[in-house]
Amino acid sequence: EEILPETKKEESLIPFRAREILGLPTYIDKDKRTAYHFDTLIHHATDVHLFFIENDKKERSRFVEKLLWERQKKDLTHDARRDIKPISYRVNLSNEGPAPIDKTSAVALFLKDFTFSATALDSYLKCPLKFYYKSVLGLKPKQDVSGDIERSDLGIFVHAVLRDYFLEKKGRKLLEADMDRAQMDALVDDLFTKQYGGDSSSGALYLLKRQVKRHLGEFLTEYCLPLVNENRVTVLSCEEAIDVRVNGFRLKGRIDKVERRNDKMFIVDYKTGATPAYVAIDLKKLSISERGSWQKAIGSLQLPFYILLYSEKTKTRIADMEALFLFLGRFKMGKEIEQPLWNGADPDAVYAPLKTVILKLLAEITDPAVSFRPTEDQKGTCPGCDYKTICGTQWRG
Repeated sequence: EEILPETKKEESLIPFRAREILGLPTYIDKDKRTAYHFDTLIHHATDVHLFFIENDKKERSRFVEKLLWERQKKDLTHDARRDIKPISYRVNLSNEGPAPIDKTSAVALFLKDFTFSATALDSYLKCPLKFYYKSVLGLKPKQDVSGDIERSDLGIFVHAVLRDYFLEKKGRKLLEADMDRAQMDALVDDLFTKQYGGDSSSGALYLLKRQVKRHLGEFLTEYCLPLVNENRVTVLSCEEAIDVRVNGFRLKGRIDKVERRNDKMFIVDYKTGATPAYVAIDLKKLSISERGSWQKAIGSLQLPFYILLYSEKTKTRIADMEALFLFLGRFKMGKEIEQPLWNGADPDAVYAPLKTVILKLLAEITDPAVSFRPTEDQKGTCPGCDYKTICGTQWRG
């Protein structure tokens, strides 16, 4: 029932009785037409098998009931069970998890000269298999072409605006006059025209441009202005590329902004999202000796990785540095958009275990004896992964 016939009442503004009076077709007419086709098929076939599910939620079709009743009248019996053959079966719906992938000699040689980024380390921390597919095999998800601006494209655009805005102010103390919304608006207009063309005076592009202007304007007045009024702030670099070697490993990164606030270096990374949950670090859950705790305690190694890069390049003491995310997607701009790495704790006490994790991960990745294993948290990691079809974990989520 509800499959044959597929009984559905019309979603119509015209009531059922009005449809009857006007001679318009109703769901009853559809059922009669289905019954006619069903009877025609049945009575012109030499061998017929009907399958149906019957339980506390489903019942057999009225068409089947009619056939059984006609058979009972013909055989002068009330017992319909002799014409029904129950079928029961067992189905194993369990799914096997993805198997580890061993490192071949070619892969081991490739990893020996691999240049590691914060993104690659985060990928490996979440799932070594994902790192293998993405960084070793170089598999990329299919890009669908659409007329809409993707979230990632918007993030790249906002980063470009902030880079160009602060780049011309590099190397000197920032002043209140530098927080100029009109200059920011003009820069957004200019980059928007270069990126998306000049026809953005209406529609979705127009609304998006207005939103970017408003939000970045509030970023200047509500966050940057109080910052420069209360501190001596100097921009040292914007999107600085750093490439260093640490313990024989080649590391690289591109830091959104480095600035000096009073006597301390600040590494700043822009996030166009609003929530810090996916990058948060909880050292209380971290145990260096328990490999399984690393993923649970660390949302992202990006900030400690940047601290490592910058301290190695400039030989700056860890105690004289701070790193923070700025969540530009927050509804309200202010001090609360900051997510600092130290967060008031002793810098060396926070950095030391995170640096140890980074170095141990690098050693693990390049160790030929360690296979690329699937993540231990399939429920949390696999649903949004681009490689879940390869692993066979697309049923997760």
